[in-house]
Amino acid sequence: MNLDGGSYWYFATLNAQFTANTITQGQFTLFNQPDQSFSVPYGDFYLGVRTFSDFGELIQGFGWAKLNNSVSGLTLLGSAITYDQAGIVIGTTTTIPEVGSVILLLPAVTLTALTRRRKMGRHTARGGNPLNAVVKWDAVWLGCK
Repeated sequence: MNLDGGSYWYFATLNAQFTANTITQGQFTLFNQPDQSFSVPYGDFYLGVRTFSDFGELIQGFGWAKLNNSVSGLTLLGSAITYDQAGIVIGTTTTIPEVGSVILLLPAVTLTALTRRRKMGRHTARGGNPLNAVVKWDAVWLGCK
């Protein structure tokens, strides 16, 4: 079963962030336009793909294909696709997370940073240098003074 209702293909470059925003900003040239033709030189090139669903809920995918254009024709050299992410980095399997998932991580990162800062503050209050306790303990443990 194919969940994709259709797709749009774009010329892309290696390591470009391929997202709805970068597409809307015009960073990629739409490939499958019926009224235009494109000449592709011999060698490797990338196409980015944005898929969409015909179902009631919007299922969107972002991916890429690396192709080689030679005298004998086109050869697929590699590809990747991701669903339920904000995009993909062309030529890699690195996905670009949805903004909402990054926002969900902020409280955990903030709590971790505050906990570390609080612990560092306790050491600083005792000895001035937050590493003093560790350095002094290591010196005693090693038999040095």
